[in-house]
Amino acid sequence: EGEWIYRIIRPDGEVRWVSDRARLIADAQGRPLRVDCYFTDITARKRLEERQRLAAAVFEAARESIIVTDPNGNIVAVNPAFTTLSGYTEAEVLGRNPRLLQSGQQSKAFYAAIWQTIAREGAWQGEFWNRHKDGGLYVVLETISEVRDAADRLAYYVGIATDITHQKEAEQRIERLAYYDALTDLPNRALLAQRAELALALAARRDEELAVLFLDLDRFKDVNDSLGHAEGDALLVQVAARLKESTREADTVCRLGGDEFVLLLPETGQTGALRLADKLLAAFRQPFTVAGHSLRATLSIGIALYPHDGATFTDLLKNADAALYRAKQDGRNTRAFYAREMNVATFERLVLESELRRAIEVGQLRAYFQPKVRLADGWPAGAEALVRWLHPDHGLIPPGRFIPVAEASDLIVALGDWMLEAVCRQLVVWRGAGLPPLTVAVNLTARHFRDPGFIGRLENLLAAHGLAPQVLELELTESSLLEAGAQTAETLLALRRLGVGLAIDDFGTGYSSLSYLKRLPITALKIDQSFVRDLVIDPDDRILAATIVALSHSLGLKVVAEGVETEDQRRILLEQGCDLAQGYLFGPPMPAEPFAEWLDARGASSGTLAGVTL
Repeated sequence: EGEWIYRIIRPDGEVRWVSDRARLIADAQGRPLRVDCYFTDITARKRLEERQRLAAAVFEAARESIIVTDPNGNIVAVNPAFTTLSGYTEAEVLGRNPRLLQSGQQSKAFYAAIWQTIAREGAWQGEFWNRHKDGGLYVVLETISEVRDAADRLAYYVGIATDITHQKEAEQRIERLAYYDALTDLPNRALLAQRAELALALAARRDEELAVLFLDLDRFKDVNDSLGHAEGDALLVQVAARLKESTREADTVCRLGGDEFVLLLPETGQTGALRLADKLLAAFRQPFTVAGHSLRATLSIGIALYPHDGATFTDLLKNADAALYRAKQDGRNTRAFYAREMNVATFERLVLESELRRAIEVGQLRAYFQPKVRLADGWPAGAEALVRWLHPDHGLIPPGRFIPVAEASDLIVALGDWMLEAVCRQLVVWRGAGLPPLTVAVNLTARHFRDPGFIGRLENLLAAHGLAPQVLELELTESSLLEAGAQTAETLLALRRLGVGLAIDDFGTGYSSLSYLKRLPITALKIDQSFVRDLVIDPDDRILAATIVALSHSLGLKVVAEGVETEDQRRILLEQGCDLAQGYLFGPPMPAEPFAEWLDARGASSGTLAGVTL
């Protein structure tokens, strides 16, 4: 008796599997009589066996983690990928419940919902976190399915899981980039807007107040210009940390960009906002240490309150920004609450800034010149160049209106460059008309002196017009001198080596020390007009003026008095030894043609300059 299994090919070409069982039939003496053969079509069985072998191979070789449990949740099989993913061997988990993988990241309700779905639909798919044998966490995309037998009875549960930890981490990084500032790790504008909408909805429902604080670092651009952008970024990181330290867990500290930050303060009214603003101002009195430098960074803060100053986050942010501008106008390092009239002022400022930008481009600016004279004999000794804006619709706009706008934007550098160009062109015109060499002073901000490219631009400008550097004197304020960093000092030294004069404007209004005057290559000090104004009636001002003159001469510097309007003022300054003066006593700021006429009237030219202008 035996069995043979083989394939046969039917006439139609179909392959079938056959079980051929044969049995020998013998007589009483054992002699063979016949052979009984039984043929059974086992094609279906062979196909099932093949599928089982394939399933076993797939189970073992699958990259996905597979876990099989009985209806009671006891593990009956796991594949090698499960061991790789979880750290558990098959022997360690057989007979145990998959709960040993739970991470604690999901609630009991989460798992209950999974089993409710499986009971209702026969399967569930989703993501959850598991815990590795070593304690680490990983996230999987898992499908859990019921397996039923031929009688439709539940036989197994099969869970097939794909490790998506790296994908999830990448998604989280992308989401982080979308909602958090890459430098400071603070929420960005997008996340702030989302949180603000939720906070405003909650405040409206509870009838509560809410505050928005708009913060800006004072003169942050100076840090970038003097120390470099890497150090500026390092300062911003420390600023962000200090802001976080000063606020509550419920508050949102956001970096809008650059040196601008916004604080969203739920359940905060005027008193609370003021208290926090003052706390921040106090916290920023402590210096920061960046790349070995001790830096003092102050804040200006604008405050808007819900619902008084706006019903939407857009309105609150806009109004807090308007209040911030007021704080800047009030001298910086302070805070200001929003008032409705600020919107008008903000709009006017933006319009003025836009029109000033165009004025520089299309030639609406004019250079005016105020004479400087030698006090000893009244002889013309040069001029100070001052910018004026001749607006096509509004006429002559006072510098007090547009200079602060330029200083608050990037226009102040463009304005200074325009002045230097205008002065050089006018000097060429005057030279061609026979005017003896004349030194003209130009006011520049600290930004020019911190600009590494400024020296090169100035050299090119002088060369293009064929002018000697000695025809220019650059004025910087005393406050700019106090802020002088390494880049500023290097620029000043290079300017003096070039031959350009350097004067400190408004001397006496700041707190500069002798060390600054000795260390930096200054050639002149200008006594501020606030001390000259009461020179005749105020003994203290007379003493101060005399002290400045004596100090300057001891350092080898010449002295210029500003704002001289009376003969008595001139006389006192002359007695004190002051070298030069300017003011309405000698002549007001005037366009190039009247200035040339003024020089003609004093015999300072070899020929008439009337009518010779830019």
